[in-house]
Parts: sequence; C-alpha cells; structure tokens
Amino acid sequence: MMGRAHSKADIVAHFVELCQKNNASPSRIIDGKKVLIESKKEQEAYFNEAISTFISDLEVQ
Repeated sequence: MMGRAHSKADIVAHFVELCQKNNASPSRIIDGKKVLIESKKEQEAYFNEAISTFISDLEVQ
C-alpha cells in the first residue's frame, strides 16, 4: 500500500479487507459493553468515521 497516494476510500477498503481476511473485528464500547463490529457495511462506516476523525485532528494542529 506504500509508494503512492491513497484516497480515504482506499484506506477504508484496505482496513475492511484486513478485518475480513483475518476474521478480526473492530469494536466499540456501548453502554459499558464491548460490541464487535462484524458486518462489512458497519466496518466501512466505522473506519470511515475513524479516519475522518484522524484527518480532522491532524488539520487542527
């Protein structure tokens, strides 16, 4: 994935692909409980939000 510029969509797709390939799910804490994000659609939304937050944090600095 290194060597060229990647869009946010490329990065999101890469993380989702890694999760699906390795049967690993990100999680959120909801009402004090760890909830796995298992569906591809939910993972796409999760990583899209996380990357948007990361980019916003970088732009503030």
